[in-house]
Amino acid sequence: MNTNTMPLEAETRVLIDRSLENLGWKFKGKDKNVFFEQPRTESERKKLDGKRPDYVLYSKDSDKPLIIIEAKKKGSRIDAALEQGISYARALEAPLVFATDGVFCKAFHTVANRAPILNGEEVDEFIREALALRYLATYEVNTVSPKVQYDRKELIRIFDEANNMLRGEGLRAGIERFGEFANILFLKLISESEQIKRESGIKTNFDIACSWDSIKNIPISTRIEYINKTVYEKLNNLYKTDIFTPLQIRDTSILKEIMDKLDPLMLTDVDSDVKGDAFEYFLKASTSTKNDLGEYFTPRHIVKTMVRLVNPQIGETIYEKKIKEWIHKPTLYSLQSA
Repeated sequence: MNTNTMPLEAETRVLIDRSLENLGWKFKGKDKNVFFEQPRTESERKKLDGKRPDYVLYSKDSDKPLIIIEAKKKGSRIDAALEQGISYARALEAPLVFATDGVFCKAFHTVANRAPILNGEEVDEFIREALALRYLATYEVNTVSPKVQYDRKELIRIFDEANNMLRGEGLRAGIERFGEFANILFLKLISESEQIKRESGIKTNFDIACSWDSIKNIPISTRIEYINKTVYEKLNNLYKTDIFTPLQIRDTSILKEIMDKLDPLMLTDVDSDVKGDAFEYFLKASTSTKNDLGEYFTPRHIVKTMVRLVNPQIGETIYEKKIKEWIHKPTLYSLQSA
């Protein structure tokens, strides 16, 4: 059927099918575990008394339903669809329910009578079978290691301390403090990344003189000068762009203290956009002043909604003719529209 004339709810189903396929759910063959508008067995169909859930998903190693999905046309109230799915799930003893209009998605755990939690946040998108199976035992699943959780908490604490130290250094504007801390974070992150490449046998042109350990070994009295001359020149020559900017701080003890606090952490293990976390922290810390970072920041829930609306696919590109400038700095991307 031509998608231009396709019923609106059917358009949602196309998006659901694509998402489930990308997550490894099987629509055909001996491992089929996705069934449309009816469960797999006659006994399960009798439990529904003629009612038809949009999707019933199973584990490939079990006959018991695992997930019920209800699809509605874009703009519909998915709360009502979720309630409908919950009634089907309770009849079939399925632990998870999803309802979506193709843009927004809600989930429910029928045993816990609440939304399932993943890494501290409510699940709001479809999940793989392996992850769904973990919800058989609990409504809350954590896929982030304790070490990574600790590192992230420690990092936020360091952001707070660094913010105060940089303010004391005379960097009053939030964007100035963020830019300075971002430069230091960048040195740590790129060093970790290059170390991983070397340990994996990947050839790299990264100059060891720019590494975090090399910088630490420079006497504190000349460390800022070393970064602003040697590291600045080598990194920008390597990447053929101004990927790194000179530090503004002049108090060497502040640089040493920030580096000492970051040194024990392995930032590449943190399961988040480290630089984004820093940006958000400095945003919140500075919005009470006239030096507001809001023009550079789009809240994450809005970003997620925009991505769902556009529904980009692998291999596609996005063109926006109104964008006149893309400023690329080590940890700050700014799009300014004409």
